[in-house]
Amino acid sequence: MTTPSFSLRLAFAVMVGAIVAAAMTAVGRMPEVAGDPAIAELWQDPGDIAARDLRWGRGGEALHPSPEVEYEFEAIDALGYSAGYDVVDPQGRKWDVKTGDEGQTEVIASRLLWAVGYHQPIVYFVPDWQLKNGPVPKPFAGRFRLSSDHQGLSEWSWSDNPFKDTRELNGLIVGNLLINNWDLKPSNNKIISFATATGSQPGPRVRHRRCSQPDSLPFQDRRPEGCRGDAVRALSRVGLGCRLVWPGRY
Repeated sequence: MTTPSFSLRLAFAVMVGAIVAAAMTAVGRMPEVAGDPAIAELWQDPGDIAARDLRWGRGGEALHPSPEVEYEFEAIDALGYSAGYDVVDPQGRKWDVKTGDEGQTEVIASRLLWAVGYHQPIVYFVPDWQLKNGPVPKPFAGRFRLSSDHQGLSEWSWSDNPFKDTRELNGLIVGNLLINNWDLKPSNNKIISFATATGSQPGPRVRHRRCSQPDSLPFQDRRPEGCRGDAVRALSRVGLGCRLVWPGRY
């Protein structure tokens, strides 16, 4: 009998394979390790994808927020659809915490894009955690995104960026569609700078990353009605429209 955990692993394998295939065929030929150093700011060859740890992601198990400690409240994060908090852990690391429905799907989507070489933040889903000096002592489960390992520089646009018409950018567009991510507004795309490498994926000091994947995956009871931001023009370059709907529960 197929167990839920096996089904989940199988679903992950199928989705990773689909995203890899999309990245390879977005412009009709196999990708190569890019010689242009600018491409490394968006994508790096992931090597052996089977060896990537999709449970813990780029930060690895070592950076996973502990449910046994208290997180110092700094501010309420009222931006976007989901509520959240800015917190600091006992080691002094700063985290952006998102609570609500988007938390789990964002982590899964981030893991899938990271698995095939796209830069992603260090993120974890933490079901139980404790807030100190905040509005509530026991918040809802949340997505923890490390914010103290980098400096945000600016946003980047799908239709105006250094990677226009490259296989790597087209693969990222198709990958987002495969996981039903329709919220492609530029504010979810960040250019960030690292003083030092953090986590298990060393890379360039400046990176373009897709840092938020809300409303993703076929497990949500939502139907996308279109695309936000300037994604329409970006999608048209790879021959796709905005009304992709994953077959399943809608």
